[in-house]
Amino acid sequence: MSSLLALVAALLVQAPPQPPSEVARTLAAQNAVVDVPLIGQVRKEIEKSAPTFQTPMGETTAMLLRLPAYEKPYLMTISSFLRGIGPTTKVFVPNGILFDADFRAVSHFAEEQFRSVHEGVIDKLVIDLMIGDKLSQARYVLLFTRGNQIKNRVDMGRPAKSDAGSQIAKLLGLMKTERSLEATIYAATGWPPDTDIAKKLGGPWLRVEGANQTTLRQLLGPPTAIEADRTATIWVYDKTPAGKVRVYVIDDVASLRPPK
Repeated sequence: MSSLLALVAALLVQAPPQPPSEVARTLAAQNAVVDVPLIGQVRKEIEKSAPTFQTPMGETTAMLLRLPAYEKPYLMTISSFLRGIGPTTKVFVPNGILFDADFRAVSHFAEEQFRSVHEGVIDKLVIDLMIGDKLSQARYVLLFTRGNQIKNRVDMGRPAKSDAGSQIAKLLGLMKTERSLEATIYAATGWPPDTDIAKKLGGPWLRVEGANQTTLRQLLGPPTAIEADRTATIWVYDKTPAGKVRVYVIDDVASLRPPK
């Protein structure tokens, strides 16, 4: 009976789930913020002793990145590295929400958007974010994980070995990595590389990457035509020194690179 009463009491005092904006505000108020440089990289750990937050997706640790003041579009790469050795490896599988200075959500990304990267003995989950005109108001990125899936294992997509032992381990799910509340996070920023066509045309074309449609019209003027395909709206400019040029706009973010 006493154990049952203790369980009921624990359930009664359990904190209600916190919305992500409240988690971000709490970290900012505690000055638990990681400043991301405009050009460069920063590394930060989430250790076992880190505080946890009860969210609608379970109990999670969290990291709050503070973005640099926006000047022009830049790329930010967020990486979550595997921790541990061999079968004891674990990984923090991030989800993220971008907030403005008043902690209003302006965008988000999910763990399914991360890709596995293998560099020698280093494995990590990586996502590339274009911080362009559409996200010019973004000031914070909250990273958290799906706490209700901790202890589950994820497939990091490591190159498979052909020996019998590795194949058996793969069939038994032993090649997968356990999810974790602990993390090693890198955030790296840099200017988007210029495309060959932008280098050739120069001038305002060098500013196309990451522009929104309003900026695009200010830079290049109205397009000759607007086309559409399955993933993008295509602004076509016929009369340029390089002939016909297409600008691909996806979710109000422009690029001279065709979508993959």
